[in-house]
Amino acid sequence: MSRASVVIAAAAAVMGCKRATPPPAPAPAPPADGGTDAAPLGLMPVVVLDRVELVTAGTTDGTTDEHELGRRLARCLIESGDLVVPTARQVPTARQALPAALTVNLDGGASADRTQLAVTVAAHLAWLGTDAPSPTVELAGHASVIDGRVDLATQAVLEPLVEATCAALTRRLALLVAPALLTALADPDPEQVAWALALIGTRHPPGAVAAVVPLASDPAPIGPAARAALLALADPAAVAPLLDRLDLADHPTVIAVIDLVAALGGPDADGFLDVMAAHADPAIARRAQAARAARRRP
Repeated sequence: MSRASVVIAAAAAVMGCKRATPPPAPAPAPPADGGTDAAPLGLMPVVVLDRVELVTAGTTDGTTDEHELGRRLARCLIESGDLVVPTARQVPTARQALPAALTVNLDGGASADRTQLAVTVAAHLAWLGTDAPSPTVELAGHASVIDGRVDLATQAVLEPLVEATCAALTRRLALLVAPALLTALADPDPEQVAWALALIGTRHPPGAVAAVVPLASDPAPIGPAARAALLALADPAAVAPLLDRLDLADHPTVIAVIDLVAALGGPDADGFLDVMAAHADPAIARRAQAARAARRRP
C-alpha cells in the first residue's frame, strides 16, 4: 500500500483555475425565525480544496501515478463550477470558505485466472474545522485483462472511474447550495438521497419532517439516513406519521424505530413503547423495555 498527497494551494497558479478575489466575508446570519435552510456549513459555502491524498492498494499499488491522479481529480473538481477553489483568496466576498481535504482510496484485484479485474474508488471529502456531514463517493469498475497485462487493465479502468468520481462529488457538493434541498429526495441515486438527508438533518428546512418520514422504512442507505435525519430534526410530531407507516413485520426496522421514537418522545412514543415491550419477539421486547426505562429515568 502506498499513499501520496497533493497540496492544491501551492499549485493554484500552475493550474490556472480561477481568478483571486478579496478575502471572504462572514457567512450570512440565519434569519431569526429558525425556519430556514441554515446550516453549520453556512448558507453559501465554497469548498477550499486544501489537499488531495491518494492511497493505493492491490493492483493499483505501484501501477498508478498517484500525484498525477490527484492533480487530475483536483483540477476536475475546481473546473466543474464555482463550488470548489484551490485557495481561500479565491472565495467571493459574499460566501463562506469551507476548507476541506479529499482522501481517495484506490484498490484493485484480479480474478484467480487473471482474466478479469475489479477496481474500486472510495473518495471522502472531510471538512477541516467542523464536524458537519461531509460527502463520500464509492464507485467500482471492471475490465477484461488482455495478454496478462493487469497493469494496463488497471489504468484503463481508473480513467473513467476518476471522471465518474469527480462527477459524483460535484453532484454531492451542489446540494450544499441547493435552494430547495427537499427536492433532492426524489433523486434516483440512493446515495445522493442519503447525502441530502444528512444535510436536511443539519439545515432543518421547512417541511422536512413530512418529506423525510415516508423514507424512514426504506432499505439502506436511505432508511437509516432518514431515521438519522428525523433524530436530528428532533420533532415529536414525526412520531405519529412514522408509526402509521411502520411495517410491524419488518423486525430490524421496528427495532431501529423503537430507538428513534424513544428519542423523539411524546405520548405517541410512550404508547408505542408500551405495546412493543410486550412483543412476542424477545429482541423487540427487550429493546422497547430498555427504551421505556430510559425515558422514565429521572
